[in-house]
Amino acid sequence: SRILDEVPALVRDGASAFDRELGEQIDLDALVADANASLVEMNQQYEEIIRTLEAVIAEKEALAHELEEANAQLSMLASTDALTGLPNKRALTQALARDLARTDRQAETLSLVVVDVDHFKKFNDTWGHSTGDEVLRVVGQVLKTGVRTGDMAARYGGEEFVFILPNTDADGAHVVADRVRRKLAGTAVAGPKGPLFVTASFGIATVSGPGCKVAA
Repeated sequence: SRILDEVPALVRDGASAFDRELGEQIDLDALVADANASLVEMNQQYEEIIRTLEAVIAEKEALAHELEEANAQLSMLASTDALTGLPNKRALTQALARDLARTDRQAETLSLVVVDVDHFKKFNDTWGHSTGDEVLRVVGQVLKTGVRTGDMAARYGGEEFVFILPNTDADGAHVVADRVRRKLAGTAVAGPKGPLFVTASFGIATVSGPGCKVAA
């Protein structure tokens, strides 16, 4: 410590020997104080950088989450019928290809039930398109509650709907179709001049694997 204390004087003496003027030399305590001050400043800058990075990372994660939700929402909108809330024709086609492949691979049976609302044009012509839309919404609600877990009820287009019934033979499909038919016939639709009642016609097709992809 004593040697370090003598360093400024020794530097001055050495400079004088070479006819150099170095000015006032900082003593050890001042050097340590300056070094400590620099370290404190560097730590503060480092902490600020860390806080900034954490904020950027948090913002990036939030944006990624929002993007993921937006993509999920877009995917749902692209596969959902806006009027009835049922899967649309695009989603139906994808689900049918998937279920047929599984039925073919696992040698199971799959049934389709096609539902066509009776005299739908009459609702539009007599009561207007808003009433026709309400009829389709009610039909969609009835069909949605008429399927089991693993089945799909979808709107094919217009007044036509389709059930996909995996692992279901023709008899099982008849049971589902009859249950939905009776529930639909007993469900009132709010009309401009009172309740309206809707009926529908049902068609059933059944395939079995292996080879059902070709048969379909």
